[in-house]
Amino acid sequence: MEKINLTGAKVIVYNALHHEDYIAEVDADACYRASLRTIPWCVRPSWTRAYHFISLSMAYKNIKKKTGKVVGFMYSFPRNDAGFNYVIDDSEFQLWFCQAPSACSSV
Repeated sequence: MEKINLTGAKVIVYNALHHEDYIAEVDADACYRASLRTIPWCVRPSWTRAYHFISLSMAYKNIKKKTGKVVGFMYSFPRNDAGFNYVIDDSEFQLWFCQAPSACSSV
């Protein structure tokens, strides 16, 4: 976070591991006030093929359409096999695999 703060970007972080209702209803106007918004979480094992996850990502697309800004989210190291599924983690909104090389190199 310190490096991001030095760039002058406005970042809002939500530690909302299980607040998918909030994610689905996130306000585009509020997101407009931030350069990057991160919502850390992980895919639950019961979300086979992550259909629920994919439906939530529509909120991010709507925000980008309204504001022109990308809402990014990331989560801590995957806690189950579904968290390693590259097929569901390939959009511009999903930052886990973008941050993984950096996180692994510091271990």
